[in-house]
Amino acid sequence: MEDLVVIKMRKLLMMSLEKRILLEKITHLRTDFGFPQDFRDTICHKYPQYFKVVATQHGPALQLTHWDLELAVFAVELSAEDNCIKELEEHNLIIDRPPDSTG
Repeated sequence: MEDLVVIKMRKLLMMSLEKRILLEKITHLRTDFGFPQDFRDTICHKYPQYFKVVATQHGPALQLTHWDLELAVFAVELSAEDNCIKELEEHNLIIDRPPDSTG
């Protein structure tokens, strides 16, 4: 389960403009994302290859330390994948299939 939390947190930070989010904001939304209550002590400090806590003028923030291209899925890619699935479904309609000869 911890692996999924780490991936979610990395994706969340990858979506932010500066690749960092205030810890206060993450704490506020942690249950929505399924993060543990003590995520700062357990997840953030356990994975320094991905995260670090930095000081900002608005308070401490969690910052991404490693960008992962495998986690970056662009909207264009998702749209193309959805279109392929729809095309396959359209071509595999029951009405288009030959009758079952075992019948």
